[in-house]
Amino acid sequence: AAPNPPAPAPASTSSASVVSVQEWPSLEYLEPIYEFKLAVDSFQAAAKDNAKWPYLKILLDKFFSGGLYSEKNYYSGLSFKYMQLIRYSETELKEFIKLDQNERYEAMEATMKHLNDLKDSLGKGNADKINADAEAARKSLSDWFALIPSSDVKAVEKLFRAVRLADKDRNGRLSEGELAALSDTDRNIWKKRVNNFGEA
Repeated sequence: AAPNPPAPAPASTSSASVVSVQEWPSLEYLEPIYEFKLAVDSFQAAAKDNAKWPYLKILLDKFFSGGLYSEKNYYSGLSFKYMQLIRYSETELKEFIKLDQNERYEAMEATMKHLNDLKDSLGKGNADKINADAEAARKSLSDWFALIPSSDVKAVEKLFRAVRLADKDRNGRLSEGELAALSDTDRNIWKKRVNNFGEA
């Protein structure tokens, strides 16, 4: 089932982004969401080319199909799991933790809403609306990533690039020989990522 949103936090003028975190989730939990970000970025680029609209519509129809097992629910669940794994400092106020969780949850929910709007707009062929929806989805997901330490975002980008470089046959899966091309750190993280979420 789709995850329930965190309980609403009391009103506060403090920014959730300054909440004190003791430990962030391991990169294997961030990597598939990073791949989702790359896809959303590509949607925004494709929206500018009306020749690509039919293919983009097919992708988004597939993304939202499948009910509980849809790709939309899959990535929403990954985001929720990542949020659950954040270890906040023991001294952090519960109200600030709720604010932080809400900010993350709402950024991902906004991304999904804008992608659904984009799917509908593609069916109507309004170029201005298509581009606006695609940009809104890209921005919302960028807002989600803005709440992640920049060092982790850079590290997961580096991991993604290393894995793609190692994938010599471009089949989306790393053989034992291809895995050997990764650094020990990247190889260990990638194996955990595959164990948790599979490969392409």
